[in-house]
Amino acid sequence: MKREQTPAAAMALLAVILNMILGLATLCGAILRETPLFWKNSGGFPIWLRETVQVFFYPGLALSLLLTAWVTMLLFKSAQRGNRLGAGFWLSWLLQIALILGALTIMSWNNISNLMEDAPLHQHGL
Repeated sequence: MKREQTPAAAMALLAVILNMILGLATLCGAILRETPLFWKNSGGFPIWLRETVQVFFYPGLALSLLLTAWVTMLLFKSAQRGNRLGAGFWLSWLLQIALILGALTIMSWNNISNLMEDAPLHQHGL
């Protein structure tokens, strides 16, 4: 017997897909932000990319955190009701958490290394 997909499940799937893309972009943005060569003209990175990372990194991180919290709430509410979601939902949720933790780890690592080197806290090679 085939189960019908509810609008809530479709919204959750859309949120998961959007958050996977956003989480990957956030992780890439964190890597680029913490690379000193990225902020210099000699790095070969286009100026539009630098401006995009500078403007959209924190809003993207915040949106990714909110979407992950919402998907987490949906998954656990669904589990409480006894609905069985596929393993793909849970694996994608774990990947979303890993992407966000990766971005936060890279940001924290840069700040810790700046503290150790007596550099300004949020110095990115500007």
